[in-house]
Amino acid sequence: MRERIREFLASEHEVLGAFEDCESLVEAVDQFRPELVILDISIPIMGGFLAAEHIRENSPSIKIVFVTQHSERAYVERAMLLGASAYVLKRDMVTDLMGAIREASTGHTFISPRLRAEPRRNVTLL
Repeated sequence: MRERIREFLASEHEVLGAFEDCESLVEAVDQFRPELVILDISIPIMGGFLAAEHIRENSPSIKIVFVTQHSERAYVERAMLLGASAYVLKRDMVTDLMGAIREASTGHTFISPRLRAEPRRNVTLL
């Protein structure tokens, strides 16, 4: 998936790297200070949320775009609370990712339309 995203983006963006774990990603972000980082919540070692926290603390101007398989509202909400600029489902990557990057780059937020369309469910806790 990492290489697929890299190839997809290369036509319009300079891709500084594709990393298989959070430690490598965080080191590269600290070194190169990119404008935007694409994260997967399930990236090995520390996970995308912890990587996002590190990026936000050390480089608050970097835009964070999550590309993930997780469609549960709790994941979306946590990503947004961590300061993510966009949340894209992997299954919608081809149709949504470039738009998400454009929105993030201009200071707006983007959430895959499939997620925005899902109604909230009422839950009663006992």
